[in-house]
Amino acid sequence: MRILDFLVAVNGVAQLWGANEQFLGVLSSNQYDVNSISNLHGIYGGQYGLYSISNLHGMYGGQSGLYSPYNTFCLNPPVIFYQAQPMLMVTRNSYVQTNGLPVVDPDLVIEVYAQLKSSVPTVNPVQVQSDALTANQASAQIISNGERTVQVTAVNHQPDGLLQVQLLECWVEGVSSNMLQYDIQNLSCENLTGKLVSFYGNVGIDVVAQYPNQEMTFTQGNVYDQLIWKVCGK
Repeated sequence: MRILDFLVAVNGVAQLWGANEQFLGVLSSNQYDVNSISNLHGIYGGQYGLYSISNLHGMYGGQSGLYSPYNTFCLNPPVIFYQAQPMLMVTRNSYVQTNGLPVVDPDLVIEVYAQLKSSVPTVNPVQVQSDALTANQASAQIISNGERTVQVTAVNHQPDGLLQVQLLECWVEGVSSNMLQYDIQNLSCENLTGKLVSFYGNVGIDVVAQYPNQEMTFTQGNVYDQLIWKVCGK
């Protein structure tokens, strides 16, 4: 998976951590989440935020910050974690020891979620497309009502004509970032039914629930159902 695709897929889920084990915010396009790096008035996203990489004069931002990704001499830049695993190092130091982690520019990280923030629909009804999504198009599909965001991460066409769809859902509850991952098999676009074969819940980076093999019917009543309708081209 490309770095850009990964950043989009983990919107609202992945976390940024400083090398000194300081939490630096959630990689999220939600500008109202107090933990989001997109919250321009927050401590993790604001230009004056204590733990913001956008703070030019802070310890974690600017060209001279001790743990700043913009400091080209920083030997201990921030790292992006997903499901408790280090995934990307955020830095402009071309000579830093990465320990095998891919490197991403901090401006790209900020820009990705700024673009998602400006392009994701809000509470307005979704315009349903007439054509069903292909597997390549699926990763770009996101529906949000401002509180919850649902994204298709994969669509697989099965031999019997049914679909297998993988989804990522994120929402904000208080100050915690929450995530659910779905894997729907035997999705019938004719009658909009399917079986939820895996259901993983996260609060921060801790797995809290798994409920397999649930039969589901999709009625376009919320952001989750609307996305299934969009997958089916209804």
